[in-house]
Order: sequence, then C-alpha cells, then structure tokens
Amino acid sequence: MASEIPGAVRRNLTREHEILALLVDGLSNAEIAERLSMNDKTVRNHLSHLLDKLGVWSRTQANRLHVGHGFVS
Repeated sequence: MASEIPGAVRRNLTREHEILALLVDGLSNAEIAERLSMNDKTVRNHLSHLLDKLGVWSRTQANRLHVGHGFVS
C-alpha cells in the first residue's frame, strides 16, 4: 500500500507549484510574495528548494524546463 503524503509536504509541493507558475509568468520574487501573501524571504526559500528539486540553478533554466516539458499548466 502506498503511503500517504503528509499534509505539510503536500502544502509545500502545492506552494512550490504556485511559485513555479508565477515565475514562468515572469513575476519577480516581490511580485510572487505579494500575490501569495507571503514574505520575500519565504519566496526565496521556496524557489531555492524548487530549483534544487528540478536540478537547475536559475529561474531561466526552470522556465526552459517548463517550456520543454510542460510542467506547469
């Protein structure tokens, strides 16, 4: 039986997906923070974790990965 994803992990994945979608839309960290009602530092942390998970080191690479593979709807 597959284990269920804990709520905190699910929320982080959802937030990272939202941040990736906004990054692809061209928003800055400050704009993402405002849109998601969070602090700039929190956006930077989420973005850093997201880039690590995607295996890229820049916003541009994350955007290219999205365009090439359609990760964000």
